[in-house]
Amino acid sequence: MNYNIFDIETGPLSVEFLIDQMPAFKAPSNYKDEAKIEANIKEQENRWFQKAALDAATGQVLAIGYKDHDGNIAIHSQKSSSEREILQNFWDLSTKDHTSKWIGFNSHGFDLPFLFRRSLVHGITVGQPIRENRYWPRKFTDLMEVWSCGNNQQRISLDRIAKMLGIGGKSGSGAHFAELFISNPKAAFDYLKHDLDLTDSVLQKMLPWIAGGQDE
Repeated sequence: MNYNIFDIETGPLSVEFLIDQMPAFKAPSNYKDEAKIEANIKEQENRWFQKAALDAATGQVLAIGYKDHDGNIAIHSQKSSSEREILQNFWDLSTKDHTSKWIGFNSHGFDLPFLFRRSLVHGITVGQPIRENRYWPRKFTDLMEVWSCGNNQQRISLDRIAKMLGIGGKSGSGAHFAELFISNPKAAFDYLKHDLDLTDSVLQKMLPWIAGGQDE
């Protein structure tokens, strides 16, 4: 089976933008002490900032990694391109590729929706519909969905399934990618490459179940 593994890494938009977009938080009504009220509001603000990278309204795509069935890895990132160029490149590659499966992990739940929303922000369109009815095109396969067997309550992390299958685990947390991307780009890219390799290893375990089960 010809395939391309893909994985995105995101980070928050500028602090100035986030401050402008941040909602006005309020402490619970039963809080009366001013110090506790202030601390609670500060805690809510901190949580909001920490989650900014996971929301396409407050986050951006910093990098997309690709690994093909021959083991070749490529990373397209904001170190050399704009977010708009990264997004356009992804849709150009995926929509024009009519021979390969595009494989991700939680890609239907996170990667593809995030890419679509950020593309909408940038005014990017593709030459064919991104969705087929309610679903992503059949060329896209989400290994988490393969694991869940249609039961959305049976979600699992890449780290957990990899350890369960005896193929190792993640090398860190995506929550730290944006910081590494600035302070140590090589470490950030090594983390992304490891996730691509890990997803590929999970795919190899699942391949007998899915390779012949979808229309080409």
